[in-house]
Amino acid sequence: MAITTAKLQDPNLSEKEQDEIIGAFIKQQEDQRLRKRWEEKLSQEYGISKKTTPPRRAGATIRKIGLALAAVAASLLLLFAILPQFSATDGQELLAAYVEEVKIDAVRDLATAGIDTLRRAFATEFTGQRFAAAATVGERLIALPAATDEDVLNLGEAYLRDQQFSRADNLFQQLIDQNSAYLTEARFNLALSLLSQQKTTEGLAELQKISAADGNRMYRAAQELLAADW
Repeated sequence: MAITTAKLQDPNLSEKEQDEIIGAFIKQQEDQRLRKRWEEKLSQEYGISKKTTPPRRAGATIRKIGLALAAVAASLLLLFAILPQFSATDGQELLAAYVEEVKIDAVRDLATAGIDTLRRAFATEFTGQRFAAAATVGERLIALPAATDEDVLNLGEAYLRDQQFSRADNLFQQLIDQNSAYLTEARFNLALSLLSQQKTTEGLAELQKISAADGNRMYRAAQELLAADW
């Protein structure tokens, strides 16, 4: 309004120019009033109003992209960490790895003279990977009245590591038939022995009998062998 008044006070303006300035000003005012009236009418009667678009913040956008990339990276890391456990593996390679991992548990100290010495000797030979010598000691051990199912299992594992498969099978099957406290370990080792003898069907059948209730470690190992490529 101040600019328009200043223009009109210019003594050099002609009457026509003054009319044009006044007309332009009036038209501008009318347009603004008309626009405002229609905006109010549309808002009140039809719920239509102009939406103000907030300015995009570059920092927020970068943070969102960073979070998205981090999520993708985490997913890929998890995927590559889990997939090797469930992908098809060569059965023979997996079998060899598990047979190599067969170890006896720590030998318990018993008061009975002689059996304690034999258990220590057995453990020394087995951990030194002298499996034939360990089996010889184990045979003497299980002949004693105080021998336990754990001693039988350990001897079977020595046979397995020494590739005396038929002897190993007999001891493992004996523990299974007796429903021993070491039944799951015996069944798993029996499966390893059968698979080592190329008796794939029989070995896999034993692994299928191992359930999650038998312990997570044994169950996961059995499932890994069952999923392998034989």
